[in-house]
Amino acid sequence: ADLDSVTRGELIAGQCRSCHKLQPEDPSGIGPRLFGIVGRRVASVSDYPYSDVLARTRGKWTPDKLREFAANPASFAPGTTMQTSATYSEQQLADLIAYLRTL
Repeated sequence: ADLDSVTRGELIAGQCRSCHKLQPEDPSGIGPRLFGIVGRRVASVSDYPYSDVLARTRGKWTPDKLREFAANPASFAPGTTMQTSATYSEQQLADLIAYLRTL
């Protein structure tokens, strides 16, 4: 209950690990590697075959874009192959992004 935001986010990211790798030396899994995602160009991990909709998405992964995508991938990028059954509160999304910023 007294965990800081980054630690709470790391716990939430446990759900992401079923499809995504988090370390720079790890190859992408079912989803692209998340290491360095904050500030990285969208759809730019070279060893991952992105959906057409994400490949056409311009810009970088900002905290706002990540929040929108994690909250509802299909709304952010209609036709994306990312699927999630998780529903995150605003606090959980903030914590997750705080953790992703450390990668």
